[in-house]
Amino acid sequence: MKKYLLLFLTLAFNLSLSAQQPFVNGTIPIQPGKKLVLNPDMSDEFNGQSLNRNKWHTSSPTSNSGWKGRFPGLFQDSAVSVKQGKLWIKASAQTAQFQGRTWTHQGGLVRSNKTARYGYYECKMKANQTIMSSTFWLNSPCDGTRSTELDITEVVGEGDKPWIVNNNMRSMNFNTHHWRTCHRTAANDFARKGSARLEGNVLAYEDYHVYGAFWKSKDLIIFYLDGKEVGRITPRSDFNMEMHMLMVVETYDWNPPNPGNDGMNRSVEQRSTTYEYVRAWTIEDDNTPSPAIAIPGRIEAEDFTNQSGVQNENTSDNGGGQNVGYINDGDFVEYSVNAASAGDYNLDFRVASATSGGTITISSNGNVLGTVSLAGTGGWQTWITLRTTVNLPAGAQTLRLDFSGTTTYLLNVNYIDASFVPVPVTTTLSPVHDAYLQGNQNLNHNILRVEAGNRVSYLMFDLSKINGTITNVKLKMTCNSDPGNGSLIVALGSQNNWTESNLSNNNKPGATTTLGSLNTSYTVGTTYTWDLNASKINGGGNISLIVSQNGGNDVAFASSENTALTPQLEITYTPASTSANARVVAKTTPQQVITIFEESRLYPNPSTNGVCYLNLKGHSDKVNIRVFNVLGKLVYEGVSQKKQVRLETQHLRKTGTYFVQIQSNRKKETLRLCIH
Repeated sequence: MKKYLLLFLTLAFNLSLSAQQPFVNGTIPIQPGKKLVLNPDMSDEFNGQSLNRNKWHTSSPTSNSGWKGRFPGLFQDSAVSVKQGKLWIKASAQTAQFQGRTWTHQGGLVRSNKTARYGYYECKMKANQTIMSSTFWLNSPCDGTRSTELDITEVVGEGDKPWIVNNNMRSMNFNTHHWRTCHRTAANDFARKGSARLEGNVLAYEDYHVYGAFWKSKDLIIFYLDGKEVGRITPRSDFNMEMHMLMVVETYDWNPPNPGNDGMNRSVEQRSTTYEYVRAWTIEDDNTPSPAIAIPGRIEAEDFTNQSGVQNENTSDNGGGQNVGYINDGDFVEYSVNAASAGDYNLDFRVASATSGGTITISSNGNVLGTVSLAGTGGWQTWITLRTTVNLPAGAQTLRLDFSGTTTYLLNVNYIDASFVPVPVTTTLSPVHDAYLQGNQNLNHNILRVEAGNRVSYLMFDLSKINGTITNVKLKMTCNSDPGNGSLIVALGSQNNWTESNLSNNNKPGATTTLGSLNTSYTVGTTYTWDLNASKINGGGNISLIVSQNGGNDVAFASSENTALTPQLEITYTPASTSANARVVAKTTPQQVITIFEESRLYPNPSTNGVCYLNLKGHSDKVNIRVFNVLGKLVYEGVSQKKQVRLETQHLRKTGTYFVQIQSNRKKETLRLCIH
């Protein structure tokens, strides 16, 4: 979760391979049952030789477009071109007479022919270095009573006011507007505004940045800068009108031209706003059901079906992969799960926190089941396992985790292991063999006699169907035909190689351990219970019990031939875990201790004198080092076999933020480097 682990890098590398995926770190919080579908009418990679007029139109004094520009900047077709795989909109100082006024500057407008509504919109844009704008936005025509506008970003490249130079020119500036009449004035503009500083406080014209907005509903728009969520706006009125996409270079009344200081003496490249691409996705129904995660089993934290506020990042925990991080108070994740059966489940949360932690509230289909709290582990990649037990219904359900706490960031979650807590089972068994020996005589009748020094009873029970941990055992026998008194001792037999018909002094089992005893008077017709030592009894086969007397008068009990009063062995046990649970235990047991991930280090950082040292930690001899800029472009690559590497940062050419990727056969790291 550390700030230098900006995972949008990974997506940036893959972007050239797939133009179908939004440039977003993590998952866009689309509604359950919905999906994003690329909208080709409002998407363009600008790989042609001219503007695709089937998708876009421009504005000029002679065009049919109603908006010709904001005075004194007039839109001209000649300002718009497609070349070098980009859309160019050029700002110029060019005088023209139009509508009885003298216009001193030229800009351009490109607008989509089609409109769309809810979805995700993004562009990769480099701003111009003039007083004129660089923009990416959506706009609706008036429907007779109202109109709306969604500004994803609007920035200028030159200005003489401190707030322009220090804020506007270094930020993604986003807004929503809702005019309740067709006449757009400040008085009837119900607006909401926001901004986000570019990484490294760079100027927007220094490099390309990806600007995006997820228009989720009439009540929520989420804004993204270079793949990271940077703000949310709830419009002041319903935001549900279809809109056109626009890329516009225009003048603003709050940043009027200042001759000689308006940037118009710069090169054409510096005066042009360029777009590598614009893309749009619409929200549509997703009829493909998400595969439910089987419980018992492991829930990988990043496999959510819905979320708010969280982001995925690489983890150094055992097994690698990703964890969910950047979790704040009020965030949540949801998972589609399928519980094999109803009952109690142990949930083992693999968590870490560099702050004071937070609380996770667990619910299923809206019903709160329990909580687990983390007090902090000392690091975002210092992992521990916390357990709580919840009761789940059987079948498919939505398992939801709500996060709460008081710090800016609460905790990271790697996975949750869910294991079924078996319900104790009680079963009652009758003897498969029982008889008593009087001296060497086998007496297999409907009674079992016990007499000190003369008669000993033997009972065999079949425990082959008991698979689990035995927790309680009771032997019950009913006094029959002959009362008595004294201490009767129950012992565990040494073997089971006898039957009630062949029992003799030669094959009788010996007593290995005493299981229990009862010292009382025995009355005919009364059932007596011996509490036996359950820890000495195992399931899976036969056991023999030996009942003998230590003083007192002899006594007789009903045998198994007396079906109404047969002896009973009552066993309570916890069934053994299923194979799925057994696999979970095998995976998690080695990870019950805190592990600390030792990171490599860059210094000095920021680098100001053209040199930076990379101190490698925990790597093998051969280490591959690659440096990328914030847009994922490779700017340096090398191999080292030293523990300390000298990086000549002047070769990176530009000030700003870079990401140093370090990889060996032991691990992979990404560090952030700032060059001033």
